[in-house]
Amino acid sequence: MSQIFSIKDDNSKITIESIFSDDGSILKKGYTSLVPINIGDDTFLFAYNKTTQKIDVYTLYDKEPWIKLKKSDVGLSGNTWDTLNTFVLGNNPYLLTYQKDNGTFGIYQVTEDLFLSNPYLLRLTRGTPTDGFTTVAPFTSLGQQYFLGYNFDTGTVTSFKIVVETSSEKGSLPLRALNIWYHQWAKNWTHFSFFKMGDSNFFFKINTGKLNVNIDHIQDDPSKGTIEVGSHLQNLLPAALSITNVTKIPWENDEPHILTYVDVDGSTAIYRIHSDCKGWTKIGDSITPKNASVVLSYRMSKNPYVLFYG
Repeated sequence: MSQIFSIKDDNSKITIESIFSDDGSILKKGYTSLVPINIGDDTFLFAYNKTTQKIDVYTLYDKEPWIKLKKSDVGLSGNTWDTLNTFVLGNNPYLLTYQKDNGTFGIYQVTEDLFLSNPYLLRLTRGTPTDGFTTVAPFTSLGQQYFLGYNFDTGTVTSFKIVVETSSEKGSLPLRALNIWYHQWAKNWTHFSFFKMGDSNFFFKINTGKLNVNIDHIQDDPSKGTIEVGSHLQNLLPAALSITNVTKIPWENDEPHILTYVDVDGSTAIYRIHSDCKGWTKIGDSITPKNASVVLSYRMSKNPYVLFYG
C-alpha cells in the first residue's frame, strides 16, 4: 500500500497526518523511480518502471483527490535507467536519468504537454569513468546547474556542470555536461540528502561501513570540491544503521529539515538541521507504512508532503 502524508508546523508543533491511501488501484505497482516536476502552476509525478521502460505521469493536488493519473506509457528512449532526477535550466524542466552498469547519463527536456525530447547522452570510459554510481544528485550554485555522482563500492565521486551550447543538430538538445571535479572519498557512504543554507549547498550522509554521520559543504565553485563541516555525528542519530531512506523536507522558507525512515517498522522522524551544520534537533516522529521502496517529498502551496510508495 502507498500513502501520502502531510507535514504541518502549527505553532511549533509538527503534525504528520495520513491523507491518502492506495492499494495499487490508482498509483500502479512496479515503479522503480518517482520524481516530482513543476510545470507552470501544476505539479506532476513522473513514475518510471524499469522493466517496461515507460513513464506514467500523475497530477498531484493539495486537496482531494490528492493524486490522479494524467498520462500513461510515456516512452523513455535510450537505456534501462536505474534512477531519475529532475532539474530546471533556463526555466525549462528536465529529467536526469542514469544507468549504473554502463555509466550512461541521459538528459531529457520535458515540454508543457508532458512530452520528452530526445536525450542528450553522456558516458565516459577513460580518465573519469562514469559507471558504478550509487548516488546521483543535481544541484545549483551561483545560478549554474551541476550534478554529482558517487560510487558506494569504490568511493569515487565526481561533479559535472551542464552548459547550454549556441546551437545543435535538429532533434538534439543544445546541452553539454563538463566534468569539473573528480575525487576519491571513503567507501560506503549512502542516504545522501542535499539541502541549501542560504545560497550554499550542503549534504547529509551516512557511512555504513565504519559508522559515521556527517554534513559536507559543496564549495560555491563546485570545481573546488567539498569540505566536511560536521563529522562523527552519529550520537545525534539513534539507530543510524537501521535507516533505509533519508529525504529533505521542502519547507516554504527552505529551512533545512530531513526525514529519516526505517522500512522494517515504518518509523519516521523529522530533524531540523542547526545553522552551523554540526547537528540537528528532532522535532517530530510518526509510524508510517512499512516496507516502502521509495520515500519521496514534495511541496504544494505552503505545505510539504511525503509519499511512501510500497
